[in-house]
Amino acid sequence: MSILPNGRAECSVCNQEKITFECKGCTNDFCYKHLTEHRQMFIEQLQEVETERDEFRENFIQQKDNLPNHIIMQQITKWENDSIKRIKQTAEENRQVFMEQAIQCFNEIEIKLNKLNNAIVETREENEFNEIILEQLRIKLTVLIEELAQSPNISIRRDSSSYISKVFLVSSSGKSID
Repeated sequence: MSILPNGRAECSVCNQEKITFECKGCTNDFCYKHLTEHRQMFIEQLQEVETERDEFRENFIQQKDNLPNHIIMQQITKWENDSIKRIKQTAEENRQVFMEQAIQCFNEIEIKLNKLNNAIVETREENEFNEIILEQLRIKLTVLIEELAQSPNISIRRDSSSYISKVFLVSSSGKSID
């Protein structure tokens, strides 16, 4: 929220002519009393973003820690048991590929989450923010939430051409992962 004193003007809240300050985010003029209330609203909104970030971080950590229990891992294990000893090596290779892909995906999200966290901390420390900055932070958090909901984007495709069917990991684009 960029604030500049602009002399006497009508406050957009109380409609009285007073010394006002223009909020560059919403381009409204506020007297000192209502400017303080306007800023308090932003402080509360930033707190909401921080709370949502904390909830997201908790969910992220839980999902990252539960990667070994992911449904893809369960399907690979079932396929391994049904196909007996001849495919144990292939199952282990697929687990490795899945974990590498999933960890890579979560690492990318974690990097983005850390950048968002730094931006929020910097915003709070500088105490310079407005509706535009808050909306940008919300959008970045929403994108991360959507990315986590789609992660890891891998499924199984079976090859039924052999006596013992092979299992391949398939990304969301339909491409097999070697």
